[in-house]
Amino acid sequence: MDMDPGGVLHLGVGNPLMAFFVVDNTMFAGPVFSSYEFLTSSDKRLTDGEFERKLPAMEMPEWQHRSYLC
Repeated sequence: MDMDPGGVLHLGVGNPLMAFFVVDNTMFAGPVFSSYEFLTSSDKRLTDGEFERKLPAMEMPEWQHRSYLC
């Protein structure tokens, strides 16, 4: 992600996902929140409502596709 020194990095959580963890041969499962991030110019800051309306069209960051999320 290219950082604009005058930009705003928006971070937020989305819908819950199921995660699985294995520790000492025991599997644990539970909900975790997805996360989203994107940049806007410094003159455009989103409210919670604006972010929520954008959420359905957003994709999770690439690193989340290679993680523990299902």
